[in-house]
Amino acid sequence: MLRTPCPRTSPRISSEAVLDWTAYIPTIIFVAYWAAIIGVAFRVISRRRSQGVSLAWLAVLAWLPIFGVVLYILVGESWLTRKRARRIRALEQAAEARFQALEPFAAPEDPENRPLFAPLNRLARATSPIPALADNAIELHDDADAFFPVILEEIAKAQKTISLMFYIYAPGGRVDQVTEALINAAKRGVHVRLLADAVGSRPFFDGGHVHLLRRAGAEVRKALPVNPLRVWAARIDLRNHRKLVVIDGRTAFTGSMNMADPKVFKQPRGPGSGSRQVGGKKIGPWVDIMARVEGPAAHAMDLVFAMDWCVESPDETLAEERPDEPVRAGESAVQIISSGPGDDPDELRRVLLQSMYTAERELVISTPYFVPDDSMMTALTTAAKRGVRTVLIVPERVDSILVRHASRSYFDELLRAGVQVVQFRGGLLHSKTAVIDRRLVLLGSANMDRRSLWINFELSIFVHDEQIAEQMRYIQHRYIADSICLTEGGWDKRAFGSKLLDNAAQLLAPIL
Repeated sequence: MLRTPCPRTSPRISSEAVLDWTAYIPTIIFVAYWAAIIGVAFRVISRRRSQGVSLAWLAVLAWLPIFGVVLYILVGESWLTRKRARRIRALEQAAEARFQALEPFAAPEDPENRPLFAPLNRLARATSPIPALADNAIELHDDADAFFPVILEEIAKAQKTISLMFYIYAPGGRVDQVTEALINAAKRGVHVRLLADAVGSRPFFDGGHVHLLRRAGAEVRKALPVNPLRVWAARIDLRNHRKLVVIDGRTAFTGSMNMADPKVFKQPRGPGSGSRQVGGKKIGPWVDIMARVEGPAAHAMDLVFAMDWCVESPDETLAEERPDEPVRAGESAVQIISSGPGDDPDELRRVLLQSMYTAERELVISTPYFVPDDSMMTALTTAAKRGVRTVLIVPERVDSILVRHASRSYFDELLRAGVQVVQFRGGLLHSKTAVIDRRLVLLGSANMDRRSLWINFELSIFVHDEQIAEQMRYIQHRYIADSICLTEGGWDKRAFGSKLLDNAAQLLAPIL
């Protein structure tokens, strides 16, 4: 019997099978959605941070789940890449011996002339290898008009090295003169190095100034370069916020001022344009302060720069960084607090809190961004309640609407406790200063907010010197003279909508 072979046909997937598979897509999305939310919530709880921070993240996850998950992945934790963290630890170990070599210059305890020194020094030395250093000369330069002529003069006199580190290096105005001076210094054989934050100085790196500096022989590098593809490995908004210039390892400048000319930085261009506007209102030029430091403290800050430079330069080691021996230049004792994420990210906050609790007569603070944690609020209100004259100077307007409203939400509690809150009206007061009992001065790059105290790399100095404290008090009183003083009754009468907005922004304060 003749049989007809069956024709060979390729297998086909029925439309029913396709429909069966696609039917699972909503389930897959549903499971992935809740897995991501529950996973991030579990991570928030397991980290055991402050109650306010954890509750703020859980609230964001509850209100805006998808946004909250993405935001937490990007900025939820202060993590560095493993490679960078290992390199920082190795450099810290290598630098420890160099800092120990500064022990002969360590400031002795002097209860009569420096009564606040001993407790702060012991606290700082518990976590930092940098001793408080004696025999320094300090000069305060309270605005850009005072700072730029001095820095240009120092660059022109430099013989061996010029090291600069800034969060923002913004071309334009008098900064172009500084760039030209650096180019001339490099051409005459001075070793010029510039380390600028990759995010804060992005316009600088995108422009032509970097090429001109490098062509002259200067070295220019990015601090904490951003790689969006590695957000799972490192927090992309963790920044190097330090401001530092060191000339020949002997003279240093540090404070709150970026390398930016306030006459042009973030200001509208064109005649008659006035100051920059945020929310339809002018905020004015930035007001900053820098300290010129000569002596052993400048030597130590040169090493701080070298450590940050070597982190971004895997082919260089601290063995190549050998400045001359420190020179005794004055009578001021200086404590250097180089803070940032790492083994002990809380060092600056602890020293600052200790200084507040030791205040007996007066505590005057200026900060542009005031978003404190509970311990900072307790320290301020406790100081006022025990009779210490406590003054907080903040700008009336800042360049972040969210931070501005979050900051305002704390004023009610401060005013009720007796803290004098004044709002500076002469521009964006960017100075981060404190004077305690007319004896101790704090200045540097750190704001009184959680980002500065817990996340960013910051540089601050505590100066134990009554004369410098008196000079800083004079500068702070100038700020106060150009401010409006808030009163408890008047502040409480502001519009209900404004109160609601302030308090809503305050809910996000722990993660700002």
